[in-house]
Amino acid sequence: MEKNKYSVLIDLDRLKDLNTGLGQVAAFFGAEISKAEHSKFRFTLLVPKKFKGYFGNLVDYEVVSLKRRYFPSLCRKYDLWYTIHQDSAHFPSDTRTPYLLTINDLNFLGEKSPAKAKIRLEKLQKKVDRATAITVISRFTEGEVRKHLNVGEKPVHVIYCGVEVKEFANVPRPLFAPEGDLLFSVGVVQKKKNYQVLLGFMQHLPVIL
Repeated sequence: MEKNKYSVLIDLDRLKDLNTGLGQVAAFFGAEISKAEHSKFRFTLLVPKKFKGYFGNLVDYEVVSLKRRYFPSLCRKYDLWYTIHQDSAHFPSDTRTPYLLTINDLNFLGEKSPAKAKIRLEKLQKKVDRATAITVISRFTEGEVRKHLNVGEKPVHVIYCGVEVKEFANVPRPLFAPEGDLLFSVGVVQKKKNYQVLLGFMQHLPVIL
């Protein structure tokens, strides 16, 4: 660590699933934090091996490893640990290290059986107990967290996910794209994403001849 700078670890392990929502959040987070030259903090990004160096040299890197996952006490220590999602399997080396946890949702409560949901909730409660502070991505998630988890007096902050929407002028039309207007949707094809409603929706679209 640079002299007089606090070391901050940011867990971006979800870069392993780059083309998913959390993968994109991790990518944009890494890109933005790597631009920040701060007089008091030095950032280290926990990333899959192929992303080491991906965000330039203004940040440091630690590669995801079995040692970090199962034997964190043998790994490098930091002054602050931040994980961008609640399902991360990585933790600080020192139990005294401030731990900032982001909770994205509690969707599993409606998707899993009551028994499995209970297990996941208990597991998440342990992370909440460990956390110094909690962030959530919406007011709705904040309500769910306060309803189903015991946060006590811990601070809970709503911080919305940030992504960059780029526009490209004069982009050639892909050869596989049919002529005419397109109905386009992006996302992971899972039942909870409600893609099935698109079939009924398309029946109500005007027919263009």
